[in-house]
Amino acid sequence: MAQSPRITSGILEGVRVIELAMNLGIPYAGRILAAQGAEVIMVETSRLPQVMRHPPWIGLSSTHAYFPDLSAMKLSISLDLRYPEGRRILKELVKISDVVTENFSPQAITEWGVDYETLREVNPRVIYLSGPAVGVSGPLRDYIGYGLMTQGLCGLAALTGTPDSDPQAPGIALPDSCAGILGAGLVVAALRWRERTGQGMHIELPLYLAGVTALGPHILDFVANQRVNQRIGARNPDFAPHNVYPCEGEDRWCAITCFTNDQWEGFCGVLGNPLWIKDGKFATMARRKENEEELDQLIGQWTINQKAEDIMETMQRAGVPAGIVAKPSDLVADPHLMARDYWRKTVSPAHGPHPNFPVPIGLSNTPFQWGYTSATIGEHNQYVYGRLLGMSQEEIQGLTEQGVFV
Repeated sequence: MAQSPRITSGILEGVRVIELAMNLGIPYAGRILAAQGAEVIMVETSRLPQVMRHPPWIGLSSTHAYFPDLSAMKLSISLDLRYPEGRRILKELVKISDVVTENFSPQAITEWGVDYETLREVNPRVIYLSGPAVGVSGPLRDYIGYGLMTQGLCGLAALTGTPDSDPQAPGIALPDSCAGILGAGLVVAALRWRERTGQGMHIELPLYLAGVTALGPHILDFVANQRVNQRIGARNPDFAPHNVYPCEGEDRWCAITCFTNDQWEGFCGVLGNPLWIKDGKFATMARRKENEEELDQLIGQWTINQKAEDIMETMQRAGVPAGIVAKPSDLVADPHLMARDYWRKTVSPAHGPHPNFPVPIGLSNTPFQWGYTSATIGEHNQYVYGRLLGMSQEEIQGLTEQGVFV
């Protein structure tokens, strides 16, 4: 194997991944694989770049805020699959690779001739990870979608918000992040399977289904009880207190939950056992749920005069699950994350020095790698086409002029 421009080490050293994916979900799986030593090659063109390169969300840069972290440790080649020669060259690359990842619609993947059935003929040992919006089969198979669409379709948005609000969606693409972490783990499992059997496989991980799995209790509640759960904000159907409470300062909040009697007693002790706590309306969990509105108001009257961080610390010392409602400004200065050496500085051409968003998984013997800046489109053409595929400079130049490598 030719030495990669990105020298890494880890449990996946020597594994080569061809990433045909866009957006967040499946590329995040590639980010995790790259951080553990895999050589991940992003396939892009200037006509169809990874959409996370845009729009300009950091200052006046033309690079999306996600991209430097999402693409860290990866290589980039320019290859236009609309050209027959582009598809032929991709197949040559698949022959010497271990994994292919993609998240386009099944229709697009089939039209380009880079579907699993086609590529397994080129390399029967290839592991092929698909992350379409809805799935590779079924009546909605050719639907396209991003975070908001899949969060609506899977039922997440219907449960997010308060009773008096319209359906909401988290401000992040939650199914994408879930799919990325799941996808990386499934690729490793498939590599283990191949080691045992010599066979590759197709892994299907739709964003829609990654989101549906999170709604298990709500779906079972409907099946068993014909009950459709409603939006209840941060409350819980069975436990109280279970909410976020206003604290001292502008837009400062603390999340507090009590699931057991011991936690309730610890909670009462932190508040100094005020007289209202002895009211029979709050004597049991069932009574607290019945009188939750009043309970939350009374708790809020206490928390509003306390700092969120102080509440978190005193509650935790009393054995009560509690935590501040953190903002990005809290996270980048979080003493816990800093003590764990979580944030690492890196440099990207568009943004200069900035905190790198590491992979949030720890392996004791092979720490995850980070720090390499994101590549420009086609930055590693010479390495991939020249060294890996043995193409001459004349061939590379000719295909560049034809638009195949643009």
